[in-house]
Amino acid sequence: MKKLTILVTLIAVLAGSLFAADTYESGILFHTNTYVDDADGYVATERSICLDYLSSTGEVLASTEAEAFYSPRSNGSVDRTIVGDAEVFDLLDLIGDGYVMTPFNDAVHSYEYDELEPTSIDGVACRVFTFSVALDRNAFTAGAKESGLIGWDSDAKDENGDVMMTVYVDSESGAIVRQEATIDFGDGLSVSQSADFDLIDGVNLPTSVVTSGTLIDSSAPGVQRNVTRFQAHESLGAYVATDDWHDA
Repeated sequence: MKKLTILVTLIAVLAGSLFAADTYESGILFHTNTYVDDADGYVATERSICLDYLSSTGEVLASTEAEAFYSPRSNGSVDRTIVGDAEVFDLLDLIGDGYVMTPFNDAVHSYEYDELEPTSIDGVACRVFTFSVALDRNAFTAGAKESGLIGWDSDAKDENGDVMMTVYVDSESGAIVRQEATIDFGDGLSVSQSADFDLIDGVNLPTSVVTSGTLIDSSAPGVQRNVTRFQAHESLGAYVATDDWHDA
C-alpha cells in the first residue's frame, strides 16, 4: 500500500509539472493564446500617427501626421478615411494594416521560444518570453493572399531569426502587457516595433505602438539607392468587434 501511495503521488507530481509547462496547450501561455484568439476580430476604428523621417545618425529631418478612421462593413472588409498626410499610410501600409502580430496568431507557421528573467512594467509583474517566428509575409494585412514565409530557413527547416518577438505577459493573468519585435520583411524593408497592450472590457488590445524602420530602394534612377529611415508613434482606439478580420 505504501509503494502504491508513493507511485500515485509521483504520477500526480509529474502530471502537475507537465501541465505547468509553458506551451500554448498549457501553462501561462495558454491564457495568453486565449487572449489573442478573443481579440482577433477587433479593429481599432481610430488610428493616430506621428511620423518622423530620420537621418543616418537618428536626427529628425522632418515630421508629419495623419489620422485614419475605419468603418467595418458587413462583408468583413473595412473602409478607411485618411485625414492629414496620406504619405504616412503609404509608408506604413508596406508593413501592415495596424494589427499587431504576435507569436500566437494562427498565421504563425512555427516558433521556438525561451523564457527570460521576469521583470516589471508599469508596476505589473511580468514573465518574459522571446520567440523566433516563421509566418506568412502577408499575414500582417487582413485579406491578403499568401505569399511565402519570412523568418524561415528552408534548408534547415526551422526559423532563421528574421522575425523575433519578445512578449511580456502579466504573471497572474497571462495578458500581454508589451511586445517588442524585430522583423526583416526582405526587399529592403526591416522594422523594430514596441507595442503596449491594455485590457479593454476584458479584451487584450494594443493601444500604443512605436515602429522604427528602414526602407531601401536600390532602383532609384541617378542615385545609388534611396534610403528612408523612419519612426512612427501610433495610438489606436475606439475598438469594435468584427467578423473574420484577422485569423488568430
